[in-house]
Amino acid sequence: MDWLLKAPNTLLGRAADRGIPSTLTAFYRSGAILAHYSTDRVLRDAAGAITAFPNMGGAGSVLDATVIGPELMQQFSTAIFPENGTSITQIAAPLNLIGVRLFWLMDTAQAADGARLFGRQDVSGIVMAKNASGMELQIRRAGVGPNLAPRTPWPEGLAVYELDATATTYTLRINGVVVASAAHTHADLLIDRIASGQAGLLRFAGRMGEILGVILGLTDTGAAITAARARLNARLLEITPIASGAAIAGLPAVPAVAVTPTFDGAIIGAS
Repeated sequence: MDWLLKAPNTLLGRAADRGIPSTLTAFYRSGAILAHYSTDRVLRDAAGAITAFPNMGGAGSVLDATVIGPELMQQFSTAIFPENGTSITQIAAPLNLIGVRLFWLMDTAQAADGARLFGRQDVSGIVMAKNASGMELQIRRAGVGPNLAPRTPWPEGLAVYELDATATTYTLRINGVVVASAAHTHADLLIDRIASGQAGLLRFAGRMGEILGVILGLTDTGAAITAARARLNARLLEITPIASGAAIAGLPAVPAVAVTPTFDGAIIGAS
């Protein structure tokens, strides 16, 4: 990632043309937030269907995501990425998650056991496993890797997920709380597909969106993580408003944010 840190200011100008959320601007500039995909900033065809998710983060177009296959129709402007069950949302270049904290919104209610949350055209990626005892993330590089423990019940409905990938450990947070972790020996963890992986493997089907990656170990990483979490908390409340102080499935409440609630009907993987 050295190239990103050497010339962040030249990348900011391109991203600024797309409309950067003001709370995140400084972190695009410094390179702390290298990737950010949002329905706030998409490319559409003449019919209004989504054809691409430009990367708003500091890495710029090298991490743009393009819809391969039929364009995606989104009836409502919310944080949820629509899918049609046949298209692939493909990132232009593989994103190495080692040294990154990955944020995303997700609702697991409709997702099946073994669904790929992020992956590529091999058996690498992030898999969601679920059974009667709960859920877990399985992190695979060339088919090998740990299952994050313990397996526990996850929230019903949308929540903010964070996967922290250091050089030795994967840690999962839900709504800001650590719920599982595991040691690993992966030299890298490359992904270039959202909500899918190798052809023929199970895709994620459900509500998912507002994906953001923060580089670990920089002087402003902590501040970038705080800003990223606040961004996703606000987007979460736009879709599923909850009362201030309420908890989700036993986890601490998402902080209240003043928003205008919007209805969402887009489902990833729905045909």
